[in-house]
Formats: sequence, C-alpha cells, structure tokens
Amino acid sequence: MAGLFPVTTTAVRCLLCGRTADCSSSQFLRYSRNGFPWCCGEAMTAWPPPGSPGDSSPGAGVDKRLFPKRPARHGAQLELRRGSSGFGPNLGVELVDVSGDGLCAHIKESVPPGDEVEVAVGRPLGGRLHRRHARVRWCRPVWGTRSLVEVHFSRRLALVELNEVAQ
Repeated sequence: MAGLFPVTTTAVRCLLCGRTADCSSSQFLRYSRNGFPWCCGEAMTAWPPPGSPGDSSPGAGVDKRLFPKRPARHGAQLELRRGSSGFGPNLGVELVDVSGDGLCAHIKESVPPGDEVEVAVGRPLGGRLHRRHARVRWCRPVWGTRSLVEVHFSRRLALVELNEVAQ
C-alpha cells in the first residue's frame, strides 16, 4: 500500500542568492501553512525541483501572479526606479500587462531578480500616479539594451487604480 501514493518532492528557493532546498510534500504543506524558511533576510519561495523543465532563472516564464493579468491601456504612464527611495533614473519604457499584485513592463536596463524597486503607474492622459514598492520576480533581455521585467507589489492595487491603467 505504501507504493500507491508516491511522495512527490518539490523545492524552495531563495530569489536573492539562488540557494535551493528540496522538501517533501508534507514539508511543503507545512511551509505553505506556517511560512517558508528564510534565507538572505527574505522568505524563500516555492520552486520546481532542480533539473525539471520548469527550473530556470528565478521566475523566468513562470506565472506566479495570484490575480489575472490584464493588458495595459495604450500610453499608460509607468515609472520604475531602483531601490525603495524612489530616487534615481526612471527605467520604465512601456507597461505590458498589470494585475492586482504585479505588472510586466519593458525597461531600459536589466534589474536583477530579488531587487527592490519603486513602481508608479497612472492613466494614459495624466493624473495621479499610484506608487508601490515592489520586488523583481524575473528580468530578461528582449532587444538591444532593453529588458522585460515582472515585479510583485508589496501592497495590491485597488480595483479603481487597476481599472485606470488596464483594459
């Protein structure tokens, strides 16, 4: 009877240093209820086991958003700055899609996964910008020096704010 239900293993990974720790399904269930282990001052995240088809650079091609993605309105305002202070050059070029807990955008230069950024989004023809602190999930080059980045907000966008920037 013990062989009827194989124990599946998964892993948890630190998005800052890339350290991966295997865990059994029962450990993973316990982590999901009580919180994931910490590494480099941040909670580790669920990850496919090393060597699986989904194992690649942190978050590359993996859809982790809890809310549905919505395409951005044409011309929606975007500011993306490194660090939580909001100072520094605006790296944002164009908003691709947005959801309540994150967004995907074209930026001027690469930002390492795990870095903290400040994002501001707003309606196409001006108006108030909605600022959020966010953490980079993944970033990959697309053309020339430009990159495509996905970030996860520390605080969700309200439905009204989301409707201003999404179709």
